[in-house]
Amino acid sequence: RPIGTQEELLVFIWTKGPLEFIDASDSLLPFSEYEYRVTAVNSKGSTSSSWTSVRTLEAEPQGIDAPSAHPASAYSLLLSWTQPSMPNGVITMYRVVYQKLPNDPTFNSTTVTALTVL
Repeated sequence: RPIGTQEELLVFIWTKGPLEFIDASDSLLPFSEYEYRVTAVNSKGSTSSSWTSVRTLEAEPQGIDAPSAHPASAYSLLLSWTQPSMPNGVITMYRVVYQKLPNDPTFNSTTVTALTVL
């Protein structure tokens, strides 16, 4: 179940083999916390474990909008952006890349093409 909810879903019934289960359901999201517990059942009744929590691994970020660019002076620009709608983990850096417009006669420098913002 997702952390903080009371929802409980039956995800696996064990009858024999190793005492393990891999949850690869479509409802799991990257870098999200879930809780699991096990209930042992026999002909006389059942007992449940306490809940244990786990976080899924990170995945690539998704859903970043185009940056906003404004002239800041004759020799500089201000570039701003918002974080991805689905970071799917901890964003550790942003890479800013530019390209010159093919028909711009005022722009002829090709020495710097990218920078990293930490």
